[in-house]
Amino acid sequence: MYPRMGAMRFASGSHLEGYLGDMPISDDSEQKFEAFIRSRGFSIVAEVAMNAGDATFHYGWTLHGAPANATDRTREVMTVIWYADGPG
Repeated sequence: MYPRMGAMRFASGSHLEGYLGDMPISDDSEQKFEAFIRSRGFSIVAEVAMNAGDATFHYGWTLHGAPANATDRTREVMTVIWYADGPG
């Protein structure tokens, strides 16, 4: 993926906050999460450009996202969520 397509970024350590509520992806939630990240002092870790077949992994509660795709190409992604079966 080219950097102009919007590489993933992560709020380092944000997973330690746990579940932050059910907030659909929107401009409003983006603003709320950005304010939360600033208030907690989390550093933002940006990924480098990725190629087809590359992968990134993170804890499920890690605040993450990508800036807008500034190209005319479709940014294709695939998400897989894994969790243990049974009592944990």
